[in-house]
Amino acid sequence: MSTNSRSMTAFSAETFFSRRRNMALMAVFYTFIWGCAFPLVKICMDSFQIAVTDHMSKCLLAGIRFTFSGILTLLCSGASGNSCGRVTKKQLKCAVLYGITATTLQYAFTYVGLSMIDGAKGAIYDQMGVFVIVLTSGIFFHGDRLSVMKLIGCMLGFAGVLVINADGCGFMFNPKDGIMMLAVICQTTSCFIAKGCAGMIPAAKLTGYGQLIGGAILCSISL
Repeated sequence: MSTNSRSMTAFSAETFFSRRRNMALMAVFYTFIWGCAFPLVKICMDSFQIAVTDHMSKCLLAGIRFTFSGILTLLCSGASGNSCGRVTKKQLKCAVLYGITATTLQYAFTYVGLSMIDGAKGAIYDQMGVFVIVLTSGIFFHGDRLSVMKLIGCMLGFAGVLVINADGCGFMFNPKDGIMMLAVICQTTSCFIAKGCAGMIPAAKLTGYGQLIGGAILCSISL
């Protein structure tokens, strides 16, 4: 490795990401990008003129998106020097389980539910999965202990969900919101599967094959 390459690696890994301020800024930036996904999904549905009741077309749109996303992820990972071609039986099992929960089920519920509610509301429901993961991860993984600060953060976040859904002095919850809650449950389950498979398959390979398999299943069902 040349001197310039070593200096670039040192800058990116040790200098930039070791600073708490930079990590906080990157977290805010990626949260903003992630939040933009839901309004863009609704814009995409409107552009393709997909009716609210046409659930199969929504699933097909999600399937095409994640099939290509999985292919691109694997290609980019392979171009960076990682081996993504060969997959063992254990790795394939992890990818299938992850793909079904994280892509097929989660985004089938997400796209159907998102077409019935506001994009901002859908994004907030999606973030509820973070609270569920934080509160329950200690049950399945002993290394993830629930601290007081984590509990306070979850309480404040969940309070924000209640406020955004408040209608006067009441709280509005209907079957449309229930569909988004099913997506949250699938998201939580997929995170636990990814955590459990961390030692058997690299993250890029799990994500790429998971999206490819999950997207292909969505396309097959919707077609």
